[in-house]
Amino acid sequence: MEHRKTTESRFDSNAVRRLLSNAQSSGEHDAYAGKRSSIRFAEGTQLEVTSDPSNPSAPMAVTMHNVSDNGCAFWTKRKCELRSRLFLREFSADNSFPWLPARVTHCTQGIRGFLVGVVFGEQSNG
Repeated sequence: MEHRKTTESRFDSNAVRRLLSNAQSSGEHDAYAGKRSSIRFAEGTQLEVTSDPSNPSAPMAVTMHNVSDNGCAFWTKRKCELRSRLFLREFSADNSFPWLPARVTHCTQGIRGFLVGVVFGEQSNG
């Protein structure tokens, strides 16, 4: 199936910059960076997540918790398996935003469902 690569599953740095820019302008930055190499911004943007971007009925709506230039976290009602590959995009009425490939790095159950952390793009291929 590797030969099926489409533009839907390619890493789009502009889409990441758009998510980050929107979160920077209206969200709050994380005062504690810890081991992180980049600042996270908390923002409740509506996203869509799927394991199959070619299936129009597959995406589920999730709420972004925070975002940085190399990944994001979101709340979902479904548990995600560690290291599984997902695709996410900012919600739009016309589905015009590109899918971003990502890999699940953590999934923790919380009061709002599961908090899932993902890393974007090339970093997600391993």
